[in-house]
Amino acid sequence: MQQRGIDLSGLKDVHLPPLPPAWPPSVNVWYAIAALIILIVFVRFMIKRSRRLTAKKYAMREVGALMEKYTDDNYT
Repeated sequence: MQQRGIDLSGLKDVHLPPLPPAWPPSVNVWYAIAALIILIVFVRFMIKRSRRLTAKKYAMREVGALMEKYTDDNYT
């Protein structure tokens, strides 16, 4: 019994397309970079704002110091 087959000797190799270039990155990468920059700026702004000494913080600090100073007095 002879095997019947198809002659594949005339076919050429399969060539894959070249890889996409790394630069310029896709639009999603630009969105992620922009979001990261905005997040960093926002966090820095909030940290700076929370450390700012406002009149209320100063008054509460003074009240706390006075309360601590006069809690042990026996004037009552």
